[in-house]
Amino acid sequence: MTEERQIRLTSWVVTLVLLISGIILLSLPFLAWQWTQTPFSGILFDPNLVVNDSGDASWPAQQGSGAAAFPDRVVAINGIPVSNVADVRAVLSGQRVSSNVPFTIVQPPPETGLSPRFDTPERLKSVFLIPITLGDLWEQFWFFYVTGLIMFGMGIWVFRVRPYAEAAQVFAFAHGLHRPGRGPDL
Repeated sequence: MTEERQIRLTSWVVTLVLLISGIILLSLPFLAWQWTQTPFSGILFDPNLVVNDSGDASWPAQQGSGAAAFPDRVVAINGIPVSNVADVRAVLSGQRVSSNVPFTIVQPPPETGLSPRFDTPERLKSVFLIPITLGDLWEQFWFFYVTGLIMFGMGIWVFRVRPYAEAAQVFAFAHGLHRPGRGPDL
């Protein structure tokens, strides 16, 4: 394969990645809108349901005795086992805003090296479900989305100015694969 042909192929691959990334980028606000239709527990999760501390201290789940915080892990909601964020959304979608729902929370196992926050390995925390406010959505989604959108636009601009330059291709490719708006799961 000649060098010119390789450069053109690389350029097409980067263009394809940017196109796919743009489609994904445009779909993210619709996913965020879906999150707003589900009662919110006031707990942000990492993908394996470990509580993420990036939430707001005023959210009900993060207040009172037994407040949910890192390194807690949610294993059941309302007695229904959950193993991923989709399970959490499915259980919460059957609940109403302003209802109290019991969350089963476990401490990290001793082999993780993380210090447990409570003496008991498992506890129940009654969580008051709230709606997601526009401020919460801005802090947890839109801020990151707009930042990612700007970076994506910069990647496209650099690639358009110098489509065959290796540095431009790497920059555009890296920003095309960046997942804007991807903060902790709600």
